[in-house]
Amino acid sequence: MTYLKDQLTGACRKFDENKPKEARKIKVFMKAKLYNYDGDDKKTTAYGGRWQKTTKKAYDAWVKHSPIEVESVEVE
Repeated sequence: MTYLKDQLTGACRKFDENKPKEARKIKVFMKAKLYNYDGDDKKTTAYGGRWQKTTKKAYDAWVKHSPIEVESVEVE
């Protein structure tokens, strides 16, 4: 298993690299860039490496402590 952590949001994902489809997803996630907007210069800078490899321990901790919040709107 390969575990990836989003440097922007702290979210973790789990991939099984033995499955071809998930192996391709790992490559796509690793190419993702982290964008930073500088308000003073009014420009956007891209950095490589938004997703970094992490451990199963970090993934399990994120799963246990990240409640999913869903906003619902009542419709008449």
